[in-house]
Amino acid sequence: MYTCMIVEDEEVIREGMRFGIDWASYRLNLAAAASDGKEALELAGRIRPDIVITDVVMKEMDGIELARRMQADIKDKAIKVIMISGHENVDYIRSALKLQVVDYLLKPFHEEEFAEVVRKVVGDLDEERSREERLRSLERRNELSQAWVRDRLVENLSAGPAKPTGLDAYAELDDLLAGGELASLNGSDQRKAVRAVKAYIQSAFREELTLAQVAEAVHLSPNYLANLFKKNAGSTVNDYITQIRLAEAKRLLREEPGLLVQHVAERIGYKDGKYFTKLFKREVGMNPSEFRDRA
Repeated sequence: MYTCMIVEDEEVIREGMRFGIDWASYRLNLAAAASDGKEALELAGRIRPDIVITDVVMKEMDGIELARRMQADIKDKAIKVIMISGHENVDYIRSALKLQVVDYLLKPFHEEEFAEVVRKVVGDLDEERSREERLRSLERRNELSQAWVRDRLVENLSAGPAKPTGLDAYAELDDLLAGGELASLNGSDQRKAVRAVKAYIQSAFREELTLAQVAEAVHLSPNYLANLFKKNAGSTVNDYITQIRLAEAKRLLREEPGLLVQHVAERIGYKDGKYFTKLFKREVGMNPSEFRDRA
């Protein structure tokens, strides 16, 4: 579970989000609901949320200033910020911020659009947590390795040449640790696993895919898969899913000119056509209709 805070000065919208959203279904604990940026900044310093969902336009410190202040005041934690705005110029939001803003929602937004954005941010948090766990594991392993080799070298000096050398001892340690998943795949096997993941995504991208579903399909844990894929493919699993979906969307827009944009969205795994249009424009630089006209 991750902690979340919403910031909205309109009481009806704030309370609607507070009680109308099943936060637990997104693996989120709604820790606070603030009525303006000033109150939110004080709360953020105390509860240190993982995600802040904030309106842009508010009387007491707007969302842009709130994001800027959180980045300056809470330096030891990168809080993910999702902006809610009635402002149609999304480029304005992004250029004005360049902070911890990871996504945005335009009012009025649909439940499916909200779910897509939140799931993506939670997926990013999962992958960051996996990387941190991987780093801690490697640090522990390094400490254990050094202690093991040191002890075995001491034994060698006292017991004669029959004992394994320091390098042999390190290899022996590696074998003992190989029971854990982090050491279970060599370079060739890692590349095979990544190819299997890509093949699965390419065959199932029309469905609602999560990191856990993909990991189960290739018989790896989500944490291990997140690190493995990022290391070998250069992108996150979620980003690769988006890449494959948009590639298919482009093909459909070029080859089936009579297909409605909503139907294109549905055929590549997005139920909400408006969200698909926003995502397409953000990634491609133009909306689907413009792309089709140019194609």
